[in-house]
Amino acid sequence: MGSDRFTELRIAGPLQRRDRHDIIAEILRTAKGGQKKTYIMYSARLSHSQLKLYLDLLDRNGLLVYDDGLYKTTRKGLNFIKDFESINFLFNQ
Repeated sequence: MGSDRFTELRIAGPLQRRDRHDIIAEILRTAKGGQKKTYIMYSARLSHSQLKLYLDLLDRNGLLVYDDGLYKTTRKGLNFIKDFESINFLFNQ
């Protein structure tokens, strides 16, 4: 009976450990058009404290800006997404 429960969880969606780059790319994709902190937090599946660290990091490095109540991906952030997706594509062929 316990194994059926495990199978159901695996079918629902694999639990994978994400690395820092995956999380950063997810935040930047989510904030492309401008988003509030709470929306980004749920979309990236992060706690508030984790998100705060990432938003500070991205802001300091010019990948994300806070403007008029919204976080927005900068041109540099869009370039990061493009490069990240290209590298992932090469490794997943």
